[in-house]
Amino acid sequence: QSVSAPCCANCNCQLTDMSASCFRRDSKLITAISVAFFALLGCAIRVSIELWLHHLDFGVTTSHPGPFILKDSHKCYKRSSAAGYFFQNVLGCILMAAVARHKKAMNQHLATGLSSGLCGALTTWATWMGEVAHTITNGYAFQAFVSVLCMLCVSLASYRFGHFLAGCGMEDEPKCFDEYCGLR
Repeated sequence: QSVSAPCCANCNCQLTDMSASCFRRDSKLITAISVAFFALLGCAIRVSIELWLHHLDFGVTTSHPGPFILKDSHKCYKRSSAAGYFFQNVLGCILMAAVARHKKAMNQHLATGLSSGLCGALTTWATWMGEVAHTITNGYAFQAFVSVLCMLCVSLASYRFGHFLAGCGMEDEPKCFDEYCGLR
């Protein structure tokens, strides 16, 4: 038995059509809410990791002034540690690979929220490039180049590792590098 009342005030679809028509109409809003929610979560995780690791010195780049300021260095000399981006980028790449691996099995809004929201806010390009700029302004261009090269390699390796973890153990015979993510 069909009911002829509109399902909502914003459209003319009938109650029987509500699950298809109204959902498609509000799809962009649901996606935006999903991305915003997961972006807040990703930002909180990124800042928490930075606060947890801020005292460690990895020898790459950071914004905390070091105890050893060289006489002939630039007045904006900053010591490096990478606590603000290194582990966040590694974790974000691993999670992004897992989401990409299982994207077909996920709800579209969840997959978009996790990949663009959570992983996008967890990984940080701005902090990384800011620290590279500090390294260059202090006269260490080669160290900055090596830092960029190493971080790119670590990020790609983390993505491959995340893809491997997300694919293994899911079937009788794990297919860790298959056509789902293009990592053949």
